[in-house]
This record gives sequence, structure tokens and C-alpha cells, in this order.
Amino acid sequence: MATTLTQYSKPPTTPQEQIQKLKGQGLTFADEALAERVLSKVGYFRFRGYLYPYFDLSVVPVTPRKFKAGASFEQAFDMYRFDVGLRQLIFSILPEVEVLLRNDLDTVMCGHAGHGFWYLTGSWFTAFPERTIQALQTNFAKSSEAFANHYHATYFNSHVPRYKGMPPFWVAAEMTTLGQSLEIFRNLKETAPGFPAPGSIPKSTPLDKMAHGLGATHYRDIVSWIHSLRDTRNVCAHHGRLWNRNLRAPSGLPSKVSVPFPPIHSGATQPKLNTVYAVLIVLRLICKKRFIDDQIQPSLRALLAQYPEANNHLAAAGIPIGWELDTIWT
Repeated sequence: MATTLTQYSKPPTTPQEQIQKLKGQGLTFADEALAERVLSKVGYFRFRGYLYPYFDLSVVPVTPRKFKAGASFEQAFDMYRFDVGLRQLIFSILPEVEVLLRNDLDTVMCGHAGHGFWYLTGSWFTAFPERTIQALQTNFAKSSEAFANHYHATYFNSHVPRYKGMPPFWVAAEMTTLGQSLEIFRNLKETAPGFPAPGSIPKSTPLDKMAHGLGATHYRDIVSWIHSLRDTRNVCAHHGRLWNRNLRAPSGLPSKVSVPFPPIHSGATQPKLNTVYAVLIVLRLICKKRFIDDQIQPSLRALLAQYPEANNHLAAAGIPIGWELDTIWT
């Protein structure tokens, strides 16, 4: 059945009008002047995402929505600031992890290919990441970076004539986004002819062995982790709501923790992994394996202490009760 669209006719409103609307829906305010300042800086539409957990969805009809008894603007503002802290925490760790992932992959691939132009060679891939390579080629050709100018004026690539002007991966990596790295990682062929045949059981491929050095059990898990990190990084970069967002679930995590993830819903046995806490566990596994001082556990504890309202929403963030006692933090 076709959906009937309705013309959008909601007029713009001022922070004062927005406050009155929220009060009419049952939201309380301890400091309306503070609320006005927040809404004037943040915007009502953006802040409304942090109000949603406080709506009483048991009331029918749900339009206009009413807030749960006792719900306050200050509770939602606590969650807003908690979310800012989460994004800052993740962004403080991601750059070092991203560089590590690229360097580890290049080290392994150079060791088997014998040169740094492996990423331009189709035989290493199940599907050659054509669009990613073309984007890198365009960016490298246009770059005014000193290292790019020096390469253009000095060298050419004899290994893959089609990409004569492209540098080895350790140079191209300096211009590679996390999304482009993901395309290269997930298209690599673990049974490519350039890799030695797996030995007897357990049959770990060279890419599996690289994954072990990053805290994962299998290479496919690392690809899954990078996918989750890419999506989370994009949310952080665009300042999106993160704390209860439905993220891509990274694989291979349940056996890595001593305090189990919460279930996807009451009575279920399947762990809830599509959360920001699962992403923090991914970062911790990589950092712990490579001796990176991530400070995730004390930073998260400090955020929960600074914004105590967040302790009432741990399950929505995927944080289990007793999370701070997990042996992963030691």
C-alpha cells in the first residue's frame, strides 16, 4: 500500500516557545534560563533525541507525546553531556588505533608480496576495491603535501603499470580514511596465491595471525571491528547521539570478557553487541594487546560519576552491571 505523504508545515519556534511546549507535555524544569541557553546553542531538534527515553510510551495515543512522571530537562541534559564525553573518549583513542591497523596490515602484506604496491594488485583480493583505489589515486595526484610532491618528482611504480604514479601503501596510507581502509581490509583474500597454504589444524592464515596481534581470534573479526569503528567514528565526527545508538555489532567479543554483555532483551540469551560499550571493548582489546594506554575504564567511571543520570540507562548503552570489574581492564 502506498504511503500518503503530508506537507511539512511545522513553523520554526524560539527556545522560549519550545520550553513552553515541553512543559505542556509534562517535562519539568529546575532552571528555565539554563534550558533556554542550551536550546539556543544546541537546537531543539538535536536535543529532542535525548528527551526520547523520558517519553511515556505506554500512553495511547502517543500524539502529542507525554513525558513520564518526574521527567526533567536536567536529566536529559545530563545524558547530552555524558554523550559528549563518550564521543571525546573514543576520539582520543581512535587515531592511534587507526594508524596501528594500517601499519600492521602493510607489514604483513609487504612481507608476503615483497613490495609495498600490493594494494594495487588484484590477485590479493576477492573483489578489487576499485572505487577506493581510484579515490586514493585522485587525492594523491592532487595533493600538495611535501611527501606527495617529492614522490611525483622522483619515483614511479613499476610493479603495477596501470597505477604508475601511485606510491607504496605506507605512503598512500597517510591519505587513507578509515572507510577506505575498511574496503581494503574486507576485500583481501585470505587464500590469495601469494599467501602460504594453511598448515594443519588450527588453520590460521597470515591474516588470522595478524588479527591475533590485535586481540582478535580471526581476521574476519578484525574486519568486523573496523566496520564498527568506522561507523562509530562517523557518528563522533558529526557530533551525533552515540550513547544509545543502534550500531553495527562487532563479532568475536563474548568470549573476550569476564562480565557478560547484557542480553538483547529480557529473557534472551543472545548478547547485546550493537552498542557503544561493545565498541569500547573492541578498542580496549586492541589497546591492551599493543600496550596503548587507553584509559577507557577510569574515563568511563569518571563520566558516570560526573553525570549520574547515565547510571539509570546503562542497559541502553550496552553496559553490564559490574562492568568495571571485568578482567579486560586489568
